[in-house]
Amino acid sequence: MIPVVGQGWCREQYKIRPIRRWIRERFKRPYPPCMLGFSTDESERAQPFQTANERPRTIFRYRFPLLEAGWSRDDCVHAIRQAGLPVPPKSGCWCCPYTSGPGWVFLKERHPDLFRQAERLEQRSRMETLKLHRTIPLAEVVRLWEPRVRA
Repeated sequence: MIPVVGQGWCREQYKIRPIRRWIRERFKRPYPPCMLGFSTDESERAQPFQTANERPRTIFRYRFPLLEAGWSRDDCVHAIRQAGLPVPPKSGCWCCPYTSGPGWVFLKERHPDLFRQAERLEQRSRMETLKLHRTIPLAEVVRLWEPRVRA
């Protein structure tokens, strides 16, 4: 199955459930707040995580310390460099439909095996027009974005 923008099944399966399982295994109720690292660049994503069949009142509390501090990704990068640490790349799944053009170029260059796997996923899709980057095949996305990334 090819991931599609707006589905959210991967978010629940690979983020929400593992985080909650980890908290339940290590703490007793009332659970400490979950600290989620969304910066001001992605403030629209800063919502309490809910699973598909969850009641509105959850036993988990959420805090967004980067938003509370008013930090952007650039602020985070500056603080990481000030601490003498390597700046990590943006995180995301190798087949995420939210990946930008430059993100696909990065994946092809740094993780060619995963890029080929993403291309195979697209090719095996039963829906001809459904691609990981909207309706454009990944090879075409990279061809269009590679010159811009290099400039």
